[in-house]
Amino acid sequence: MLNDDEYDAAQSRLFGELEAGGISTTVPIRARYIRAATCLSVLAFPPMAIATAIQSRLIDPLQVASPPHHFYSPGDLHVTVKNIRRAQEAAAFTLKDISNVRRVLTESNRRLPAFAFRLKGLLRMPGSIAVRAYATPSYVTVIKMLDEMLSKAAIADDKVYQSTDVYCGNVTVCRFTSPLDDRLLTRIESLRNLDFGEFSISQIHLVECDEVCSESSRLLHATVHIVGPA
Repeated sequence: MLNDDEYDAAQSRLFGELEAGGISTTVPIRARYIRAATCLSVLAFPPMAIATAIQSRLIDPLQVASPPHHFYSPGDLHVTVKNIRRAQEAAAFTLKDISNVRRVLTESNRRLPAFAFRLKGLLRMPGSIAVRAYATPSYVTVIKMLDEMLSKAAIADDKVYQSTDVYCGNVTVCRFTSPLDDRLLTRIESLRNLDFGEFSISQIHLVECDEVCSESSRLLHATVHIVGPA
């Protein structure tokens, strides 16, 4: 396993590849996002102190620069720990799938190692702006373990990833509803190096929601506390 500095460097390269046009994990630009599609994901929510800092230091300035886009509220900010089913107009999962994932997560809580995310720098994708979430190296073990258990439960992840060796996260703050203008692009660059600190993941949530995790769409199917190996 890479040490912290080596894994940070690997994630930086991966973020750069994503910005340069690597495999896109973004959804198409829409005129609206709330309840436009449905996904099933394992999520982690940052502490409210970090969420409100992202609101005041990043989202508010971006919204002033270009208000028409979809900007997240603090309560909707999240990191996708593990995708299960990507957002689609018609939900691509069943009640049995949800039950299987819930069982996998419950069985994994004492096996998953502790991990954390450091929220530092911006990630500009074709359809969104996010804060980069640099994971600790143990996150790789989390992903590999969940992948194996989910595959055995016949509900393998349906997303294609840029890398199968390096995994990172992000906290989306804005999804575009139209092409970007120069004012917003300039503001993004001026805020590119913001640092919101690190938070440890003490619990993960199985959530059914729309692609922006809007509060009005969220159905919580399970909450699992990360106990870690004894």
